[in-house]
Amino acid sequence: MNKNFSQEQLDQLKVFHLRGGIVYAELNIAHKAMMWLAKKEAERKPVENRDAEDRILLETYGGKLDFTDKNTTKPLIEYVQKIPRHTK
Repeated sequence: MNKNFSQEQLDQLKVFHLRGGIVYAELNIAHKAMMWLAKKEAERKPVENRDAEDRILLETYGGKLDFTDKNTTKPLIEYVQKIPRHTK
C-alpha cells in the first residue's frame, strides 16, 4: 500500500481484508498462467523459507480453496454503521 498511496492518504484509509476462494478449473487462461507462475515461484524457495501462503498454494494447487468467513465482515459492518448519515 505504501507504493500506491501517500502517507497522508494512508492516514485516512481504513482497510479490511476479506479473503475469498479459488476454483482452479474455473479460472481463465490468464489467471491459470498467473497461478502457475506463483506456484513455480513458491517451489523455487527453499522449504524453510516458505511462508504460510506458499505452503497453502503448493498444497492446494489445482483444486478448490475457500477462505471465506462471514465473521470477517463484522469489523467492516461496525465501521459502516458508525459513519454519520446525512439526510436532506
